[in-house]
Amino acid sequence: MPSLLQNIAIFSARFILEVLGSGGAVWGSSEAIGIRTKDDEDQFRVCAKAVAVVFFLRWIKQIMLLLYPDNDYLCLKQQKTCISDRMLLSSITFLLEVCGAAGAIWGFSMVLNWHTVGVNDFLWRPIALSVGLLFLLRWSWQLLVGDHTKDLHLCVTFVAKFVLEVLGSGGAIWGFSDVLGLRNTDEEDDLFRQRALWIAAIFLVRFICQMKDAIFMDNDDEEALDELKLKEEDESRVNDSYGSIESPRAEELTPIIVH
Repeated sequence: MPSLLQNIAIFSARFILEVLGSGGAVWGSSEAIGIRTKDDEDQFRVCAKAVAVVFFLRWIKQIMLLLYPDNDYLCLKQQKTCISDRMLLSSITFLLEVCGAAGAIWGFSMVLNWHTVGVNDFLWRPIALSVGLLFLLRWSWQLLVGDHTKDLHLCVTFVAKFVLEVLGSGGAIWGFSDVLGLRNTDEEDDLFRQRALWIAAIFLVRFICQMKDAIFMDNDDEEALDELKLKEEDESRVNDSYGSIESPRAEELTPIIVH
């Protein structure tokens, strides 16, 4: 079981990737697709905030499940399994991974000053949408077929982790700061650009540590390899109340990859 410091690191990362990231995914992907314009920013801002609130409540519930694993009410809620539960979990994965991937490319390209909205959208829109399409195909494959072969799974996992967690963490800071209306001047843009880059750098170090552990772990250790899955780990909630604090993009709970 992870230590207190490990759990703090895990849930701090999850707050950025899932709470801020969910709002940022709605905000960034909607602009990348072209359905959000200057005229309807207020409506999408409300939508992004509402989604972030839902994921914040989910994040709180995950913490409660960790603190009170024997709580009868929480455990009862976790043990319900039905089609609607699966649909909900698939929807969560779709938002965080498919929309999140497109939003990560769209937002992080702005963090790096490579992309200016209205200037070179013609270049970055196809890139963001292409990445989103690849993650849509991956999401569909996992939903309908299951896992990849072992070596392919490991490769796909870390490519996905880099996009969703390294680029996604910086994109989450950048996008959600805009959702909250915190970036209204060039100076504020520069401030949040620096913050987004620092957060992305921290997640890059974390990513490198996870990749190193995966490469040098015992190839015969099936259990350790399984713990690196990037798919919707919330599915384990129906059988294990501690496993319920797993998340679609967070394998951090496994001691093998927490630093």
